[in-house]
Amino acid sequence: MAVVFVPTCVVVLVWPGSVAADQLLGVGAIVLCLAAWIGFRQHGGGARRAWLFVGVGLTAWLAGDAAYLVVPATPGTEALSIPDLGWLLGYPTLAVGIIRMVRLRAPGQLRDGLLDCLVMITAALVAAWQFLVLPHTSGMRSSIQMVVQAFYPLADLTVFGAVILLVMSPGKRGVPSRLLISGLYVQLAGDLVFDVVPWLLPHLPLERLYLIPAAANCLLAAAALHPGNQELTEPGPLRSQLHPARLIFLGVALLTTPAVAVLHAGGSTGSRLVLFAATVVIGGAVLARFTYAVRQQETAQRRLAHQASHDQLTGLANRQQLAARLADALTSARSGGPSPAVLFLDLDGFKPVNDTYGHAAGDAVLVETARRLTAVVRSGDVVARLGGDEFVVLYTGAAVADPELDSADTLLRNADAAMYDAKRLGRGRWVMYSGGELAPAV
Repeated sequence: MAVVFVPTCVVVLVWPGSVAADQLLGVGAIVLCLAAWIGFRQHGGGARRAWLFVGVGLTAWLAGDAAYLVVPATPGTEALSIPDLGWLLGYPTLAVGIIRMVRLRAPGQLRDGLLDCLVMITAALVAAWQFLVLPHTSGMRSSIQMVVQAFYPLADLTVFGAVILLVMSPGKRGVPSRLLISGLYVQLAGDLVFDVVPWLLPHLPLERLYLIPAAANCLLAAAALHPGNQELTEPGPLRSQLHPARLIFLGVALLTTPAVAVLHAGGSTGSRLVLFAATVVIGGAVLARFTYAVRQQETAQRRLAHQASHDQLTGLANRQQLAARLADALTSARSGGPSPAVLFLDLDGFKPVNDTYGHAAGDAVLVETARRLTAVVRSGDVVARLGGDEFVVLYTGAAVADPELDSADTLLRNADAAMYDAKRLGRGRWVMYSGGELAPAV
């Protein structure tokens, strides 16, 4: 993409509006469309359908650009122009493709994101209507052109909403995701610049600003061509924590409508500033209170999750977490990873400690045993307490288990049998269960 983008930057900056600049911008748009269709061909199922909408949306934009070179849109005309058809079709189609990606990344997890997206789109709609739509359409006599000019900022909002969902959805945040999100943000920023600059600076030439969509095309094409682009449609783990960026977006959305109302209210400038400051303080206080309540709930959920998966006395993994970690280890081994081993052990002479010194002393022995076991294992190994004085160590990389034959229950049962066989033969012994037989005690 740098092969296309760098010459485009040079030509657009040195010879803005030239035929060569237009040709290079067109080449960049064509490369982007081809990249999207390559992404479509590389995937199957739901991912293929998502890339289909992305490809159609980008192709519609390219068609609008091509039509503009042949039949330029004339401001103030009574009919919808041919370039407008391509451009306006591209926005919702691209948004549908992005939303399909989000649905694949976060199956069944979009309710919170949709609510946040609705809040932010509503706030953005208020601002866009007040500062973009009304100034552009106030002097138009053609109702069709008024609708068309009003639709462009609203079409940007559809893509904006899809991008917000993508940013807030679970899933990997590797290079392809960053490229896609950056490209979409740059594209939206470019549309905003082209909407605002003619209104604020009507005599400023816009030819050099075409570097913005060129940069967006480069980023989007790089995302589509990246070898790891499957992460754009792969499911991700559920996020249990409220991201700070979401709070910032919600705070801005909360203040948008009151800010617009204050700016257009009557009275002196001083009174409007006081109203705006009061709005900011109240909105910030409400948002802070909401944040504090959410953080309290997240802390309580983490505490409950820890209690459900850990032994309360020693803090080690409990039977439930051990079974889950062992199942994961077997799954990894079937895919070529290291095979796990299970060490089942208990304490010799533990019952007399309880009988002689009481349960508090027995608990202290268990806690110290847990500390010593944790200290001697590797960081990736799991130490669990199943109850009483029974402990289990899940060790990976020993090449003991046969992942094609053994299950988590089988490994635990066999290790338990080996432990009791060693216990039957006397203290300080260990027995290995291998190939369906108990090895001699050591």
